[in-house]
Amino acid sequence: MTKRELIQAIAAKAGLTNAQAEAALDAFGDVITEALVADKKVQLPGVFTATTTERAEREGRNPATGKAMTIPARRVAKFTPASAFEERSLSQPQTGTTPDRYIPIRRCSPPLIHRIQS
Repeated sequence: MTKRELIQAIAAKAGLTNAQAEAALDAFGDVITEALVADKKVQLPGVFTATTTERAEREGRNPATGKAMTIPARRVAKFTPASAFEERSLSQPQTGTTPDRYIPIRRCSPPLIHRIQS
């Protein structure tokens, strides 16, 4: 779903104009961003929890050259789907261009999904 499609869906469900729905969506994104920058936890019950976490400095490789390099420590955002949301979204049959059969690899944020070869 693109941002434009999301705006149109919000406008239709909430009885708003597209401009009002876009303003609300932009404000929602700004509020979440500001909270995470301030190192606050954001919870939207039934949908997700967003937090920040520190990633330690680590060794990596430049994929182009294969040369070892140090990846600096940094703070990253972590989004974890609520279990109710995860159960609803993963239990629904897949539609559109997505493959018919999936198997979750492990519980993570977001869930990694591996396609089963038919």
